[in-house]
Amino acid sequence: MAKLVSLITQHRGKDDLRFVAAGGDGTVSWVTELVGDACALVGTENVPPIAVLSLGTGNELARVAGWGCTYTGESLVPFIRDVAVGNVVGVDSWLWRATPLEAVSYIHLCPPTICPV
Repeated sequence: MAKLVSLITQHRGKDDLRFVAAGGDGTVSWVTELVGDACALVGTENVPPIAVLSLGTGNELARVAGWGCTYTGESLVPFIRDVAVGNVVGVDSWLWRATPLEAVSYIHLCPPTICPV
């Protein structure tokens, strides 16, 4: 994380840093989270673009976004060129965390029709 924070700090306010997440949906999610966390540590909301090189089995994100299917061994030159000079588009992301409820002794579960209001 320290190297990532250092990179983002060095390139803060510039438009010259791009990342590549090479893997499946899990890897893409993990890289996105790491880069987002590093940006939060630096104190910037400007997250550098993250290109996706689909190497996983499902690659649902790349498939539904129209970014192509799984990489099959062709030349990476066009991909690298697109990463370097391609258009950047935003993707909405969110984080969902589940936390267990604390047990409360006065809660009694019963059908709504017989529970007092």
